[in-house]
Amino acid sequence: MMKRIAFVVLASASLFLAACASAPTQQRPPESAVDHTYVNTVEHHARRTGVRVEWVNPPRIRDRQQENG
Repeated sequence: MMKRIAFVVLASASLFLAACASAPTQQRPPESAVDHTYVNTVEHHARRTGVRVEWVNPPRIRDRQQENG
């Protein structure tokens, strides 16, 4: 009986740990990857026209380079 309980506990723990290990993680791009020049330009024009800008996914330098070339 004790072997069965120990087996169930061990099997449950290993399944739990395996599920946690395979869960995807979300990583934010490094702050240096944000295209601050473009962000500042857009925010400057928005302030002049009275528009409020809230960046959900700020443009990244890599994205802007792919658009241009």
